[in-house]
Amino acid sequence: MRDDLHELVCDAAFRHADLLHDAGLTSIVGPPDEIAEAIGRILIRQVGMPFRRGRAILTALSPDGYLLPPPEFRFCRLHPPPPRREDAPELDPWSATLWQSGRVPAVWQIGGILRYPGGYEERRWFRLLHIDVGQGWARTAEGWLRLGERMHS
Repeated sequence: MRDDLHELVCDAAFRHADLLHDAGLTSIVGPPDEIAEAIGRILIRQVGMPFRRGRAILTALSPDGYLLPPPEFRFCRLHPPPPRREDAPELDPWSATLWQSGRVPAVWQIGGILRYPGGYEERRWFRLLHIDVGQGWARTAEGWLRLGERMHS
C-alpha cells in the first residue's frame, strides 16, 4: 500500500472506528487494497468529513485517479441495455461523479454534453442507476443513454 493511501486508511480507521464497526467492518486484517476499498465504500455512505475521507481513499485506489461507481452499479440484472440504437441520445464527453451536499447522502451522477439525433445539444447531469462502460451505455433515472468518450476532469 502506498504511503498516502496508508495514511488515509489509518486516519479513517482511527477517526471513524464507530461508523466502520456499525457497518460490520470488525477486522482490518487482509489484503490492504481490499480493506481500503471496504473502508472507503462504508464512509461514502455518510455525510460531511467521513464522506470526504471515503472519497479520498477511493480516489487514491483508482488506477487513473477517476472514480467509477461500485460493481453493483456496473451490473444490471433487471433491465438489460437496449439494442444499440443510433436515435438514442448520447453523452459525449461524459464523466461520472459522486455527489454529496449538506445532510443529503451521496449519489452517483453522470453528466456531460447530451447530443440528440436532430443536432440539439445541452449540458446535463443525471442520477446514475447503471453504467456499462464497455458497451457504451448508462441507465439513468430518465432512461438509457449512449456513452461517447470519457471526460477526465
